[in-house]
Amino acid sequence: MVGTILLTRIPTEEALLRSHLERRGFDVLQWPGIELRPCRQDDGREGVIHSLRRNDAVVFPSPGAVRCAWEQYPDLSQLLETYDLTVFGQGPGTAAALRDRGRFQVSTPERRDAVGLAAHICDAMESSHRILLLGGNLAGTTLPDRLQAEGFQLERRVIYENSVPSGLCREPQPLDCVVFGSPSAARNHLEQNPWLHVVPAVTYGATTAKWLEQHSKLSRIEMAKQPTMVAVLEAIQIVVKGAMA
Repeated sequence: MVGTILLTRIPTEEALLRSHLERRGFDVLQWPGIELRPCRQDDGREGVIHSLRRNDAVVFPSPGAVRCAWEQYPDLSQLLETYDLTVFGQGPGTAAALRDRGRFQVSTPERRDAVGLAAHICDAMESSHRILLLGGNLAGTTLPDRLQAEGFQLERRVIYENSVPSGLCREPQPLDCVVFGSPSAARNHLEQNPWLHVVPAVTYGATTAKWLEQHSKLSRIEMAKQPTMVAVLEAIQIVVKGAMA
């Protein structure tokens, strides 16, 4: 074993990363820092259908948004095809989750964060188009702010609630690195497990890194060059090698 790594995203979103870490000899713990619960719409299924009809594109910012949307509306693939919406996904995980659920085309940015997705949408569509954003109750404002600043008509629907998983509080144990995928997961873990403040952290992106810099006591925060499995794996190896040097 070359080190112990704590992963904090939903297991299905980090299965490939875990597999690669274990093949390299790491001991991997997986304690999801968030729990996503589908959020029923006040106007019901008819309201969602009306939103799909009046928009030109739909945006899924995460695999969790995809899962929660299809849990509530199993025929969503057919609806997206029926109304001929352009489908945008943020990152390869989101794109893969979408492609698993339908034959429609998924458009994704090269830069796999909210800034990159906003720029990609602006390049792909005229600002006169209407966009439906399906996200969570704690979603950031970077994407909607940038789209609205460019003149897009944006409709937001909260389709899942982000909550603290039960049993998140754990006994302290030796760790070489903790990987955070979102500010909410980082906040939940550090509140429930204050002992994590002394563990070096790796983040998928700048938003989480900035949150940690402002709200944690962590002595080391290593941001992956891109929010991808390969880049996160490289960041983890940098942190672990540094700790052992």
